[in-house]
Amino acid sequence: MDEGLNFGKFSSGSKTYFFDLKYAQNGDLYLRLSSVKESAEIKAQRNHLFVFEEDFDEFERCVLQLLSQAKKMRNLEIGDSEGLTLMEAIKKVHKQAYQPWEKTDDERLELYYSQGKSIRELTLIFERKEGAIRSRIKKLGLNAK
Repeated sequence: MDEGLNFGKFSSGSKTYFFDLKYAQNGDLYLRLSSVKESAEIKAQRNHLFVFEEDFDEFERCVLQLLSQAKKMRNLEIGDSEGLTLMEAIKKVHKQAYQPWEKTDDERLELYYSQGKSIRELTLIFERKEGAIRSRIKKLGLNAK
């Protein structure tokens, strides 16, 4: 029962991206995000990401946060940071940079780290630089657990 709707596609160079909303055999909705890379030398490479209905809200939150962060970083790279101190520019991208860690932050960090979240994911969740995340993991002894 792979019926569904194609919500769009776009091409960029040799890649084409597809966005589909489908129904699983049990009737549940899922998103299928696909990329196809065409090459004269190699058979088309296809990659798929499936997001199931129960994960839509969290997936949306993470994607929106990621895009927001990317836009902020791009703006800083193209000169939006003129007149700002280095710390101000960093805090513009990483809102919690140089702020003290709260006990609840440590607890959340331990939980997410134990769930296998990457350092990159943790930087987005905690709005801190990678170095701050790595230092906190080390200080809490999480890498030894």
